[in-house]
Amino acid sequence: VLNCGVSKGFEIPQFLTYGVKKIFNVDPSGIKHLHPYVKNYVKIFNNRLKFIEKAMYTSEGCYIHNNNKTTSLHELIKKLKLSRLDLIKTDIEGAEKMLIDELEPVIFKYRPQLSISIYHIDNEEKDRFSHLVSLPNRLIKICKNYKFYIRHYSFDRRETIMYCIPN
Repeated sequence: VLNCGVSKGFEIPQFLTYGVKKIFNVDPSGIKHLHPYVKNYVKIFNNRLKFIEKAMYTSEGCYIHNNNKTTSLHELIKKLKLSRLDLIKTDIEGAEKMLIDELEPVIFKYRPQLSISIYHIDNEEKDRFSHLVSLPNRLIKICKNYKFYIRHYSFDRRETIMYCIPN
């Protein structure tokens, strides 16, 4: 699993209950902001978890500054020497649109499941809902033979996720 954007990390125990062998967690804060409940899992399953203290694509909009240490999807895959990639989960504060720019060859090679946050605001377009429309359109075009689902997990516009599942 490539878990991009971790914050409190509530997804980590969920991934572990499904028997995931390795979770690469990419977040500029590392384990600093993990919830105490999740930190217990980190102690128990530390051999299955790796934390990479970098922001995806840009540190702009990040809740923590890490001296502008950034990475990209291709850099991560190359550095980690991944032979298999089953799931990419992102909540990277609007940088999803840059990740999608790199996604097509990754989909072709690995056919991962995707869990992509689509609720962020595009500061360039000044449109509060631009990602809700543009990101799903782009994902549908590049994810051939996938099924698509959108779920909303909040009372406001936040936490809207698009799932792309290979057939």
